[in-house]
Amino acid sequence: MRVVGVGTFWSPSKPYAGNFAVAGFKKLQNYADIKLINLRAMKPGRKFIEETEIHGIPTIHLSIPQVPGNQLISYALSKASIRFIKPLIADFDLIHTVGCFIQTGILFSQICKSAGKHHLVQLVGSDVNIFLKKYHANKALNGWERNVHAVASVSKDTLEKFRELYPNVPNMRTVYRGVDLNRFNKIDKDQRIDFNKIEFLFLGGFLSVIRNDKGGELIKSIWKANEDFFVEHNAFLTLAGIESDDAANKQWLITLKHPERVRLLGIVDPDDIPKTTGSADVLLVPSLMEGLPNVVMEAAAGGLPTIATNVGGIPEIVINNETGILLDNREQITWQQAMQDCCINIDRYRNMGKAARIHMESHFNAENYPLEIYDLYKQALSVPIK
Repeated sequence: MRVVGVGTFWSPSKPYAGNFAVAGFKKLQNYADIKLINLRAMKPGRKFIEETEIHGIPTIHLSIPQVPGNQLISYALSKASIRFIKPLIADFDLIHTVGCFIQTGILFSQICKSAGKHHLVQLVGSDVNIFLKKYHANKALNGWERNVHAVASVSKDTLEKFRELYPNVPNMRTVYRGVDLNRFNKIDKDQRIDFNKIEFLFLGGFLSVIRNDKGGELIKSIWKANEDFFVEHNAFLTLAGIESDDAANKQWLITLKHPERVRLLGIVDPDDIPKTTGSADVLLVPSLMEGLPNVVMEAAAGGLPTIATNVGGIPEIVINNETGILLDNREQITWQQAMQDCCINIDRYRNMGKAARIHMESHFNAENYPLEIYDLYKQALSVPIK
């Protein structure tokens, strides 16, 4: 079986953008012949097609037109590239697009129809929660789903939302990418935790367009308003992720009475995630929307409980009062009380972290992912192309 994986897997400005997707394709190489098409913006001087490798997988870097802020114009311009893209996939059996956005799932649905290829769409969460929610009824996208032969969803929640929009797409199922548990299996929190301190960890970043969506500003506000309480309970805070060490956060830091208790970590290299979560006691995820956050899975694999908003696929990882705490809103008082309760009852939270690791071993082992996707490939190939 020959498969082309399509998505945004790498760029100089976002070297870790597609790490989880690429890791999944890497495992799939044991079952199929895999090649990647990495989509990037068309720019003056940039080649339309360039071939390299990403983590040992043969990759075509494909430059396509992108108009910032206008998805539909980008789509119209990209469709003009179909005749150039078809030869790139001619020798393959199936196209596996990661993300159902305008230039992944939608565009390549048209390409698959034109080329007579089978098509699997992998839902990532934000595609359904934001893009399809806004554009699914637009006439420009009418009928694109008829060229989809299977759907792999990041979470049950995301799949149900997609099913409501497109009930007639065949072979839809949830396939958890899971976590490489071996990266965390040597971690023994009982031996390395300083039981005299409590470390809160926020990994959502402060990217300008989603600065409030991930909830970092809420965590900062709670911390500043309750510094004396957190000092009394020997608590510390780490803010990490994109732009977490930007000028705005550095300015906020110097307004604190105890700035030495807050770390601005910046972007965390994926190889350093076990170490980062390993030095913490509780992960904070006050998001407005999510698919199935990789950071929550990785934290749980490292024995870390999570306090999170009850949105998207988070409840599929965080079992309330067993592996973490789910909060029904993002009101400051609600989150403040949860963080204070953690400080007062930290032993309870550490026990939830142990339960979180067991839950990951039972339900989110990454070794199961390629087997389930390969089975879905076979189901997709059994659907007649119309």
